Amino acid sequence: HPEDEFEQFYKKEFDEWFEIIEDDAETMPFDTQRQLLIIGVVDKSIPLLMAEGVKEDDPLIQKANLLKQNISRLTKKQVIAQLREIFAPLRKLGWDITKKVYEVAKTETIASGFRLVISNLSEVALKYLEG
Repeated sequence: HPEDEFEQFYKKEFDEWFEIIEDDAETMPFDTQRQLLIIGVVDKSIPLLMAEGVKEDDPLIQKANLLKQNISRLTKKQVIAQLREIFAPLRKLGWDITKKVYEVAKTETIASGFRLVISNLSEVALKYLEG
C-alpha cells in the first residue's frame, strides 16, 4: 500500500537525520538537559496536533505521552526509535502541521541552547569574580 511505503520512507529519512553514533547509545539515556528538551517539544506539539483535529486517543498522541512518561528509563536509541514512530506518521498529516511541529522543535532547541549559554556565562563570570 503506498501510504505504508510513504511512512517507511519517512522513518528512514528520520533515521538518517537523527542517527546516534555515540558509543553508549544502546546502553545509556540522554542527559537531563536533552530529556527536558525532548519533553518540551512533545508537550508543546500535542496541543498543536489536537488543534488540527488529532484526537487524544489517537496513536500519535498516545505514543507522545508514552515517550514523555518513559524517557528517563529509555536508552538514546530507544528514544530516537520512539521519536521516529511519532514523526513519521506526522508527515502524513500534511505539511502545514508538520512544519508547525518542526518549528516548535527548532524554537525549543534554540531556547535550550540559549539557556545553556547563559548558564555557562554565569559560571564563567562567577569564577572570574571569585578569582
